[in-house]
Amino acid sequence: MKNTAFVTIVSSLALLASMVGCGDSDSIFGSGGSTEVDEIEADDGVIALGEGTVVTFNFSFDDDDVLNDDGNVRLVVKLPRGLRYRADSSEIDEPGSSDKKVGAQILECSSSGDSYLLFDMDRFDLRGANAPNSDSDAQLKLTVDGTRRGSTLVIEARADKDRIAYGCEVNFLPDEQEVVSVS
Repeated sequence: MKNTAFVTIVSSLALLASMVGCGDSDSIFGSGGSTEVDEIEADDGVIALGEGTVVTFNFSFDDDDVLNDDGNVRLVVKLPRGLRYRADSSEIDEPGSSDKKVGAQILECSSSGDSYLLFDMDRFDLRGANAPNSDSDAQLKLTVDGTRRGSTLVIEARADKDRIAYGCEVNFLPDEQEVVSVS
């Protein structure tokens, strides 16, 4: 009798553990899980003052959440003092030579000189996205201009399917970073 009770308890625990293991990581750990910036890369690591460079942000997202369930991908880019977003330069890379323009909501912080770009993309923005590699589902490209000399300027980015905490007085937690300089 004791042996049967022990087997029942162990079986129940194993069943419970397998059910928890089958859950979506977003539901267990909160937001972030499958939607994130995988890589940031600048065409030029050293930008001449007054010139620009293209910066790419490779990111992943849950196809089912976005393409089938009307979800969004929110991508926030933090630019430090010394770099400025070139207006209307952001686009989602698509196969061939056609790219999809996407707009940004811009927040400029007068106290620090940092700026934040929020891209809120839906299935219409991401349906034709070109996967840049096996780890990422899409690529956002934009141009930044060097406005002030600096040797260590850090570009940061985070993507999520939910809200992202960012702002002039908020501690921004990026998925990835890229260091450039302006000379």
